Amino acid sequence: MRVILGLVLGLALLTQAQGQVEVSVEDIPKEKWDSMWQEVTSATGSAVIDEGTSYRVDVPDEMAVYFFTKPNHTAHPAVVKRSVATEGQSIELKTQAWVAGSKKEFEAWFEGFLHQDMEVRNEMDGSSDNSD
Repeated sequence: MRVILGLVLGLALLTQAQGQVEVSVEDIPKEKWDSMWQEVTSATGSAVIDEGTSYRVDVPDEMAVYFFTKPNHTAHPAVVKRSVATEGQSIELKTQAWVAGSKKEFEAWFEGFLHQDMEVRNEMDGSSDNSD
């Protein structure tokens, strides 16, 4: 009966007429990545999904999805958190990131998340470009 949180986040965003996207990136030491991994994966109801060079961790209680790079990922160690907050009829998609590895490799990986943000914003504004 578990619903994949990523799907829920996307559907919730696409059904709202108004909303905004917030992005933040923070440099962290490797030890912070380790402690975040422990905290997030031990959260009640969290589910860890292996996605090749990263892990996706769904945390329903936070309405959040985390992406943790694995050691074989070029941007490792890095984390991206996608979450949704609602207020009235407005929905806010937050993308937070923490990077302790190569900034150049992280930027290349993170660009995919920013592209998703742009697609969501376009859908919310009614100006979707389906040329992909």
